[in-house]
Amino acid sequence: MNNQYHFVTQWRIAAPPDRIFDLIQKPLDFPKWWGSVYLAAEPEPGDRIRFVTKGKLPYRLRWSSEMIDSHPPKRLAIKATGDFDGRGIWTLEPNGDCTLVKFDWRLTAEKPLLRFWSFLLKPIFEWNHRWAMEQGRSALEKQLNHANLPADSNLLRSFVQEAHDKDHRKQVKMHKNKSLPAAALALSTYSEAALRALPGSQLREIRLGGGAQKGVTLRLWLPGDLRSEGNNRVSVDSQTARILSVDKASDWAGAKRFTEALTPIHYVEWGGLPLKIVWSLFGLTPTFLFCTGILIWWRPSQFRWKAERAKKKTDEVLVATS
Repeated sequence: MNNQYHFVTQWRIAAPPDRIFDLIQKPLDFPKWWGSVYLAAEPEPGDRIRFVTKGKLPYRLRWSSEMIDSHPPKRLAIKATGDFDGRGIWTLEPNGDCTLVKFDWRLTAEKPLLRFWSFLLKPIFEWNHRWAMEQGRSALEKQLNHANLPADSNLLRSFVQEAHDKDHRKQVKMHKNKSLPAAALALSTYSEAALRALPGSQLREIRLGGGAQKGVTLRLWLPGDLRSEGNNRVSVDSQTARILSVDKASDWAGAKRFTEALTPIHYVEWGGLPLKIVWSLFGLTPTFLFCTGILIWWRPSQFRWKAERAKKKTDEVLVATS
């Protein structure tokens, strides 16, 4: 049947099986760290959980999940009902310092959109599922890295959690140059210094410099910023947490503010999928008009050329017979 699907997803995660299993066996927490796909999770009677999920395409799925088999930390099986019916099996296998994670997902689509249009759009629906699972892999790795933050960075943890709760696309990112083995001070010290320099801001990113770059750069968001990751940067001395420089978007000259404003417009960082589709259509419009213009010009030209050629042959015949 066209509405039957079978997906096999495999990940290689740099973490032991027990830590990964601890996350996937708690589906009520999925919206906290896999929020780009799992919009809501609510308990139902009988140890069932009701989900609202989405992919890249503009539709949502409402379905319930029930754990039917569990062998920590190696295997976990679930049964799904709702907009699709089926079974999914998680298997975790150690592989050196990593874990091979496999999710075998067999289901029958019952949502009318999927059931009636699978015969035509099945490849697109399959791509949508692969996108959602790739989001899961990335979110799982971020969640595991978040759990590995130093114990003294409680302030940073609160910002990470705030970013998860407020908007799952706005997560605090950490970048560490390999030439710098560790931060000289607690990360919370740098965060507090940057937040004092820009009151009312929210932390979005921390970069630990290395080599010739000894400072720590923090990226912050302020109300009015066009980009979700913020347009403001504060550089802090890695040894003393002294403020080295503050680059505040509201202080930029008009020319710089204009060029920086073009970035989120160019990449369509707001508006979601509908605006991206509109942007793509606008981008294709010049090419489409050029091609149609060539065709409009070419067809009459062909007809004129053929008519002139036929007239010339006719004239030649008349001259020859006269």
